[in-house]
This record gives sequence, structure tokens and C-alpha cells, in this order.
Amino acid sequence: MAKENKELIEEIREKINKQIHNDGNIEVRKHENILIKPKSQKERPSRHVNSLQVDLGLFDKRLRSEWIEGPICLIIIEVKGSKFISTHDALIYSSKARKHKNLFPWLRYGMVWSSPPDKENGIPRRFFMNNENLDFAYNFEENIDGNFKIFYENILKTQIEISRTLYDIFEKKIKVEYFSSYLKFGKKIKGKKEIVDEDD
Repeated sequence: MAKENKELIEEIREKINKQIHNDGNIEVRKHENILIKPKSQKERPSRHVNSLQVDLGLFDKRLRSEWIEGPICLIIIEVKGSKFISTHDALIYSSKARKHKNLFPWLRYGMVWSSPPDKENGIPRRFFMNNENLDFAYNFEENIDGNFKIFYENILKTQIEISRTLYDIFEKKIKVEYFSSYLKFGKKIKGKKEIVDEDD
């Protein structure tokens, strides 16, 4: 793993921890091996066996399930160390998301990176053309300090809430009267960022 990727992962982990201090139930872990198939009694989760390693996982320490050891993972964030997102990246991470979400249907999965604004501005069209299973994406544009609040307030908080609700549904803790999905885009208009909710 490249040095810049390790530094970016740690920087994002620290910033998430600062933002979620009021929610003492969330724990942010680096380089966790997350299951992609049910674990047998003899197997331990390990990379290349029955799990895949992820960059960051947000776990809810309150939530437990009969068939999962330890706290429940709500969100996975893959942190791209390169300066832009490629078609291959979107395909690979979308495939990883599908494998994890097949086992954990409440899981929210996304990717972040940090491109120089003059090289890649925002989310490229190739992401939308090749993504099938990722729930969010964010480009910090080499300004993590300045852009982290946008990421946290408009993406991460919502994804935590969605994941907890889905978990309660699958654990039969709540009944659902209706379902409706929507997409949320941070549109850039004449150099300014404007968050616009778009119905799907």
C-alpha cells in the first residue's frame, strides 16, 4: 500500500472520530477483514479465505447479531490513494461492495479519493457509468480540511442512519409501512458547491 494512501486513510479516520464523538457507539477501524461468505466454526475471517480487507469500517458497538461475532459493521469506506478514480477502480470496488452486501444487506459501501482540482473535479462520469453497488463517492480535491464537513454532513451521517434502519429491518426489530429511495448529488454550479436532492 502506497505511503500516501496510508496517510490519507489515517487522516480520514481521525476526522471521522472527531465528528462522531457524540455518538459513542460508533467505532472506526482500519484494515479490517470483512466476511464475504458465512463463516464456518473452523474458519477465522482472514484475507483471501472468506473475507476481503477494507480500508475503513464504521462499526456500531451496540448492535449484535446471532450469526456475527462482535459489533456490526455499518459502513465501509475504501480510500483511493491515487490522484484520480479510474474505470477499473469503480468496477473493482463495486464488485467488492456486492460481495459484502450479499452477506450484510444493511451495509453501506463507498469510496473516497483526493484529486487535484485541475486534474479531476468532483465525481467523473465514468464512475456513474461503471458503478452498480456503491452507495456513495466523494472527491476531497486535495482539501480534506475544507471539504470534510460537506462529506460528513451530506453523506456519512445519512449513510449511518440508513444502515441502522436497514439493520433493524433485517433483524425484524421494526415494520416498514413504505419504501422510497432517492439520490443526493452535490452539484457544482459556476464554481460553487450546491447540494441538490434528486428523486430516483
